Amino acid sequence: MRIRTNPRDTLHLLPIRMVSARGENAGPWCLNNYGVRFVLTATHEPPRRPPLVVSPGDRVRVGERDDDWPEFVFVTTATGAGWVPARFIEIEGDRGTVKVAYDTAELAAAKGQLVEMIHDDPESGWDWCQDAQGTQGWLPHRVLKTA
Repeated sequence: MRIRTNPRDTLHLLPIRMVSARGENAGPWCLNNYGVRFVLTATHEPPRRPPLVVSPGDRVRVGERDDDWPEFVFVTTATGAGWVPARFIEIEGDRGTVKVAYDTAELAAAKGQLVEMIHDDPESGWDWCQDAQGTQGWLPHRVLKTA
């Protein structure tokens, strides 16, 4: 695999292969900065609904945009529902086709907890992180501070 670097930045853009909460391959192009550790400045509780994993070619029903996170649209599939970055979906009215695999799993984490960033998605404002037990999921930038 060839790393494409941005000379203005020390981060690398890679085609990542995240593993979803269900063990499936899921992952968009994201900034890779393995090993950066963060401490949570606030507790993050994931939604109560099960995580949704979508793959390229999946047909989805597209709902509203999130007020707090305008990069995200609410999608519904035959297997569930969740928030997915709009740029990963070719939207046609209230329907869409997934262009990039995505896992909506969020990481439950408490204020003061240390996590390691696996992938950064600066456009959406979230990082794919791992806790000390090896559990992975998304955390919003606004609750993360460099440790």
